[in-house]
Amino acid sequence: MIRTPVCDVLQIDHPIALGGMGSVYAPELVAAVSGAGGLGAMGCHYLTPEQVHAGTAAIRKVTNRPFALNFLLFDIEEDSFASALALRPSVIAFAWPSPEQDVAPYVERAHAAGCKVTFEARAALQTARKNGDVDEAVLSMGQDAGLIHDIAPAAEIVSRIAEEAERILTDRMTRFARK
Repeated sequence: MIRTPVCDVLQIDHPIALGGMGSVYAPELVAAVSGAGGLGAMGCHYLTPEQVHAGTAAIRKVTNRPFALNFLLFDIEEDSFASALALRPSVIAFAWPSPEQDVAPYVERAHAAGCKVTFEARAALQTARKNGDVDEAVLSMGQDAGLIHDIAPAAEIVSRIAEEAERILTDRMTRFARK
């Protein structure tokens, strides 16, 4: 099992996060990922406050594990965001700010509500770090997510991790055999 510092920060068992997927409404999938020890995230883009409440209730009915509510900052709906903060999810996940958007007020509000904050990794990350306190986690997604082509697909990342782990284990076993 791989365990990283983000597991402790987000209180999850595995450093795996489900992307919010914009407005894909899938509370069952979110609950399944969180229940399995990852961080599930429900996309709240274009959801009404009532849908945010219903989705959150559906997730909490299935699991008591941490999960995120995800917002696309370039077109955030204030009433839905305020509704999400009132529900106090473990994590608020942000992505896709407009180039000049100040993310600090959103991050501050999420922290004030007791939520951890994650941010999708891409060019706007530097802006997020400059304007807000996004140090809990940075999420990296494969190239299929949102037609992003500058991040390696998950299969490639997993393959790299497996190759590196095999190299380390082979090296250690070789040193052990010499002793």
